[in-house]
Amino acid sequence: MKTRLVLLLASIASLSALAACHGPARTDIPKDHPTAPEPARDFELRDPEGRAVRLSDYRGKTVLLDFWATWCEPCKQSIPRYIAMQDRLRGKGFAVIGVDESEEPELVAAYARKLGINYPVALDRDATLFHSYRGVALPAAFLIDPQGNIRGRWNGFDAATGLDVEAATDRLLGRKPQL
Repeated sequence: MKTRLVLLLASIASLSALAACHGPARTDIPKDHPTAPEPARDFELRDPEGRAVRLSDYRGKTVLLDFWATWCEPCKQSIPRYIAMQDRLRGKGFAVIGVDESEEPELVAAYARKLGINYPVALDRDATLFHSYRGVALPAAFLIDPQGNIRGRWNGFDAATGLDVEAATDRLLGRKPQL
């Protein structure tokens, strides 16, 4: 009986992880979107060392807000892409902010070091921020314009999503898209 219960709980946990972390489900807002952009919710979270990370500190920049977790397989594809974007667009009015979902600070810090993450990483310990942005699955990325409005959303990640994120970012920055 105990073995069956353990197997049942393990199956539920596996299904929950798959539901929370999967391939692409794009919801990019087209450049000619007729409705007013949605304001991005400001936040103050802590990084693994306890320092404050605030969206408002990036006002005037185009921001890619990326929600992820160390266990998420598609996140392992998206993070290197966003590291490269941060390098390519450094000093051009662009910033990436990574937001880890519900993991321990020590684990997140070690993972960020291992991957060479070159942008701030904040901890969303209870996924409150993720839910306030209406995230559906990890990774979830939100492109925020310099005025603080959400201009693009992506849930999940694959190569096509990465290209979409980069093209939308370049458009927002007034740059010719990199191919």
